[in-house]
Amino acid sequence: MVQLVEKVHRMETQSDLMRSYLSLRPALKRFLRSRLPSDQDAEDCLNDLAARILTTSSIEGERRNVQGYLFAMASNLVSDWFRASHTRKSGMHVPIYDLALTNDDTSLDDKLAGKESYRRFEEGLQKLPQDERDAFELHRVQSRTLPQVAEELDVSIARVRKLINRSHTKLMNYVWAKS
Repeated sequence: MVQLVEKVHRMETQSDLMRSYLSLRPALKRFLRSRLPSDQDAEDCLNDLAARILTTSSIEGERRNVQGYLFAMASNLVSDWFRASHTRKSGMHVPIYDLALTNDDTSLDDKLAGKESYRRFEEGLQKLPQDERDAFELHRVQSRTLPQVAEELDVSIARVRKLINRSHTKLMNYVWAKS
């Protein structure tokens, strides 16, 4: 029952947001057009914005300033557009929502290579010095912040950063040197 109420609330919020989007569409288009090189790019970003509104599952806090929320989303889309178009491999850019989230087409060779790389990673992790292994595991595996790791290991944040960087380098060399 609680899930149904949350779903109805989310749908109402999305429809409120979509109504606001539709009323602000001309202003959003002017905003995007002033930042992007062509009308077509602005129109594409507007369509992306509408798609994001429709696929948004959690839209907390925008009720106070719906207009600000929509313009912030538009601004983020402009940043994404420039990032995608100005990378060296811009032709290879695929928006995340166009990608399949699962890939069942992985060949047996790829799966075996992945398992072998993981085995080498675990082996390399065990060969790291204790302080590097602890810093790596606390930060990367347990998702602790650098200050938290520094406090737990009783070292400076700069030392933690060095330990993690060293462990990354050693692990990468160990995993890829064996392949």
